[in-house]
Amino acid sequence: MFIFVFQQVVSPLVALLVIGYGTTGSIGSHQALLAAISKLQARLACERNALERICDPAAIDFWLARQGRLFAIESIEAIALSINSQTVTAAGGGVIGSPFAELLPAPSQLEFLTQDICIVAFPGGPGVALMGINQEQGEIFITKLNQLTKGAREPSQILNLAETTPATAAVVILDGCGGQQTGGGGFFIRQSQTKKTYRVPGGSMSGACSLELYHQTFTVRSN
Repeated sequence: MFIFVFQQVVSPLVALLVIGYGTTGSIGSHQALLAAISKLQARLACERNALERICDPAAIDFWLARQGRLFAIESIEAIALSINSQTVTAAGGGVIGSPFAELLPAPSQLEFLTQDICIVAFPGGPGVALMGINQEQGEIFITKLNQLTKGAREPSQILNLAETTPATAAVVILDGCGGQQTGGGGFFIRQSQTKKTYRVPGGSMSGACSLELYHQTFTVRSN
């Protein structure tokens, strides 16, 4: 299995964070991933001006879900995206789910993408994907997550909760738009004892980007 993290400053007003989970790590699957990221970058360049004019949080979430479909390739099971757009002042800008699935409102309950991969997403965030747990274990996690105050629902805190479950890996994403939200996310892989958190990238240099790939026992970074 592998997890990748892609970040890009689209413009002085917009920045994007993408975190994905895959169940295979073959050379072919990574080539498909790189092709998907190239398509995303081309779309960002083409739609940058239109993206800066979006003010509706529902529209920004729909746009994010459309970008997630670029990762509908055989190796990717779950995808999470967060965007910081300074033109969107209401809460929004975060989606998580299967890149093959239709975008639906956050149900605030456990949903299994496959037999051992589940997600839970709350309106206004956060969204979490857990790998390797069952329904009962997932419900216990949701109960603990609901006990956190909104101010404590940071990626590091949520990943700490996920580590108390039997999950083999987890991905978390936050909204990037609206008021107190600054966007971000993170992941952990239990076997390699890897855990990282991220903020939606800031900065004024449009086009600045980075890609990180974590495949249980090794890490590759490209800037």
